[in-house]
Amino acid sequence: MAERKGRFALAREGVQDLAVRRLIIVAALVLGAAAVALYLAFGSGGPLEDAFARELERRGQVALVSPSGRLDDVRVEGTELVEPTPLAEALAGTDGVALARAMADSGIDALLVEAGEDAPEEGATVEQALAAYRHVPGMRGVYLSPTAALYEPSASAELGEVAEATARVARRILSGTPPPPITSYPEPLRRIRNVEVMVLLRDFGTARLWRSARSSSIAAALNIATTAARQRWRERQQALGGPLSDRLPGLDVEVSILEEDGTLGAVTPAFIERVFGSEHGVAYERPGAWRYLLPDATRREGEGSAVKAYEALFLDNALPVDSLGRRDLRFYRMVVTELGRSTAGGFRDLLPEP
Repeated sequence: MAERKGRFALAREGVQDLAVRRLIIVAALVLGAAAVALYLAFGSGGPLEDAFARELERRGQVALVSPSGRLDDVRVEGTELVEPTPLAEALAGTDGVALARAMADSGIDALLVEAGEDAPEEGATVEQALAAYRHVPGMRGVYLSPTAALYEPSASAELGEVAEATARVARRILSGTPPPPITSYPEPLRRIRNVEVMVLLRDFGTARLWRSARSSSIAAALNIATTAARQRWRERQQALGGPLSDRLPGLDVEVSILEEDGTLGAVTPAFIERVFGSEHGVAYERPGAWRYLLPDATRREGEGSAVKAYEALFLDNALPVDSLGRRDLRFYRMVVTELGRSTAGGFRDLLPEP
């Protein structure tokens, strides 16, 4: 009898040990799932997603605008987060170019803005507009996520009066004058930066032909794009109404830069519709190529929906219509910023003959 009781006691202890082990395993699984969820939500433990944190690295001085304090613990290599005090007046105003100037004057390279509520259509401050992912002339988006947005001054904000000169130079090249040497351009146009320049010819408001080019400066891209436009007109001159030399005096010449306005850190339909405005074009990049719809085409193809515009862009480039979210593609917003316009009959030379 004592032996049987001993076996029963051992059996009960074995069952209890098994139950304890099962509880330990379940607890470990729960804790592991929680850790995975936290990692997915906050990357390596900070308030920003991993991809955003990498984008923020080595940015110099970045002013932090985080009213709730949710971004106060952000720490990234090579970047110093500073108070936005020197920018307070510009952030409370409505002029993005003034903000870009204030950033330059105070040595601030970029702006990290906590995501906020939708800004009012009229009278929104620069801070409200940036927090709502709006395009603010003078600034450009670098990276956009549901948590925050990173901005820096746009190339156009640095040009000042020399921007208008680009259209007059383009008209000279279109008329047959060789492109001027890069060294003859004003310094802001020679400054090294990755940029895409578009040259557009209009006939009484109707776009007749345009070409764009990417290069390492506005001056270089302008020379390339204008030369390409001149060549393209020559190829299609019969359909375009005759030689460019005959038509050019009656055409408006516009020069714009096509600027990225923020890589998308999330590609859910709701987020895409939130961050795209009427001034944006949809765009994506894959290794060695980039494709986009200009803002006019985005509005036309999307009928008010950026997601629908992306689907049209995918179809135009032989991609599956559901390509949003593909890991081999980078999705971003783009804007067209006019630099200069030379109206028909109203042009004059800027640079001396080379």
